[in-house]
Amino acid sequence: MFVEMSCSCGASFQTDAQDNDSIAMLWATQFSNAHVGCGFMSKPTTLDSKEKTKRYDITRKTPREKEL
Repeated sequence: MFVEMSCSCGASFQTDAQDNDSIAMLWATQFSNAHVGCGFMSKPTTLDSKEKTKRYDITRKTPREKEL
């Protein structure tokens, strides 16, 4: 697995690791989390975050006349 990241602030990260190397994924995650303020990555979502989706009931409450 090869990972290379470059941020707009000038920082860069590069690693070449064995298949499914968890330490390389940890380093890549730490790099991306550290560069949220630079705009390189968006802020990660947490499991306990509130859902922002609104749900609407769009089913008809009154029966519709049938067209012939």
